[in-house]
Amino acid sequence: MLFKKLTVILKVTKHCNLDCTYCYESKAEHKFMSEELLLKCLDEITEISEDSTIILHGGEPLSISKMRFKKFLEYGDKKQKEGKKLTYNLQSNGMYIDQEWIEIIKKYNISVGFSIDGPENLHDKNRLTRNGKGSHKTVLKNLEFADQAGVEKNCLCVITKDNLTDIKSTFGFFNGLGVKNIDFLPCMTKNLNNGTQDDLTLSPEDYSSFIIEYYKLWKANNGGYQVRSFCDFIDILNKKHAVTCHLLYPKICGREVISIDTDGDVYPCDSFTGLKEMQMGNIERDGLENIYLSKKNRDFYEIANTIPKDCDSCTYLEYCFGGCLYHRYFKSGDLSAKTYYCRAYKNIFRYFKQTINQS
Repeated sequence: MLFKKLTVILKVTKHCNLDCTYCYESKAEHKFMSEELLLKCLDEITEISEDSTIILHGGEPLSISKMRFKKFLEYGDKKQKEGKKLTYNLQSNGMYIDQEWIEIIKKYNISVGFSIDGPENLHDKNRLTRNGKGSHKTVLKNLEFADQAGVEKNCLCVITKDNLTDIKSTFGFFNGLGVKNIDFLPCMTKNLNNGTQDDLTLSPEDYSSFIIEYYKLWKANNGGYQVRSFCDFIDILNKKHAVTCHLLYPKICGREVISIDTDGDVYPCDSFTGLKEMQMGNIERDGLENIYLSKKNRDFYEIANTIPKDCDSCTYLEYCFGGCLYHRYFKSGDLSAKTYYCRAYKNIFRYFKQTINQS
């Protein structure tokens, strides 16, 4: 048994019913993971881990047929009866939520994250349907339907340059929505669609500005929900462990966290999916245990845990440990480079350090 705990991002499909401007998936791909491969993944995962969290991802994971989805979960039940622990998370755009999906989600205790980018005018600027219409009304209706059925409101918001124009409206929307947890991800679109897409990437300065200003509003209004995007920074300064992987050390990408693509290709995380140089192997051809024991995996883990030279003398190194590996690779194509969001981390840690010292 290689791991006590393992997190696997399982890309069950590349298909999506939306056409988001910043999406990293090809608009033309409609691939689905086969039933045989889905079950093979469960075999391989439970063979090397006692306790596994499986994040069902896409595309839009609810594009997959309900029958195939239920067969996967039923097979997971068999594994749990054999003594394996399996926890399921699912990231959805919320467009396909209906009563039957709610029943499946509740039966198998699946934690769902809903992708929603704030108020309608901001959300609908980027998260469009295939025929160019806004998706906000449908997502909000389905989110409320799921909430009434007992599914927690966990949300994921991609921060674009538009969010910076009125942070108060984004805060007001989520504060009024009654979310339980929310995470904010900076928009990153470099080399999207072979360079034909406009670069919508959020700058480090804009990212830190949004996080700090949102925190001020959250604090002033006695925020009663968890915002992972800044709670991690505060926890680290209070000598607690971060939840998100990008602030952990040693890095767990390619070890305790991996991503499996629709064709069985294995990557260190879903951000690297599709990059041939980052492919660790194929689960059908190589098997997961052999992939972990391979020289390529050992070499990746070694460089992943080598601190960038530019970070050696940084006073914030003890907090971020070089940051997210994909953020290092994003602009430079080099895992040993300094993270693209270095200045953002510094600004955020500096602000919270001052805030904690004053309290």
